[in-house]
Amino acid sequence: FLKQLCKKRGLAPKRIVFVGDSSNDVDAFAFTRHGILVGQGTDVLRKYCWKQVDRLANIESILQKRNTH
Repeated sequence: FLKQLCKKRGLAPKRIVFVGDSSNDVDAFAFTRHGILVGQGTDVLRKYCWKQVDRLANIESILQKRNTH
């Protein structure tokens, strides 16, 4: 779904930040290369995530830093 959405909207995957916490998010992490893992996750999720936070509230500061670059 994410690939089709990017294509339809003309978005480059590198412009997408994907937030997830379970093994079904691995493909989206790999596709966008900007996956934020919430919680501990699995070894595979940790391998593919760009950033990791312990709780959802910590994502805001990551997004603010990314928007300034």
